[in-house]
Amino acid sequence: MNGRTDFARKGTDVPFIYDTLKKQRRVFAVQRSMGYSLKNLRLQFAFSFGIIGILGTVFGLLFVGLFTNRMFGVMFGSLGISKFHAEITGSSVLPPVFIIVGFLIGFSYLISRRTNKYGVRQLAEDI
Repeated sequence: MNGRTDFARKGTDVPFIYDTLKKQRRVFAVQRSMGYSLKNLRLQFAFSFGIIGILGTVFGLLFVGLFTNRMFGVMFGSLGISKFHAEITGSSVLPPVFIIVGFLIGFSYLISRRTNKYGVRQLAEDI
């Protein structure tokens, strides 16, 4: 296949995200019908995205620590820079991590603002 159709197929990930969000809202509707408060459900949804963000940044930092010096050394070696050393410190890494995770938690909290409550009949039909 050519690159154009591969690029067009990558756009199909967005409906997958919406389907996942719809399923999650359905689960939250059931939990809300069981007595959980909307605030607790929204916080649960937001912090689950926060955990995913933290795991992503941990794996990303691990790969950056392992491959940055080698990768830039190879890239800059062709330009005549023989030695490249990137110093990765906590003060240079933590602010972007907090910003990314903060935005993930904030936006996922905003997305989960509307959760319906199921009645007994709807709950019985769902099972």
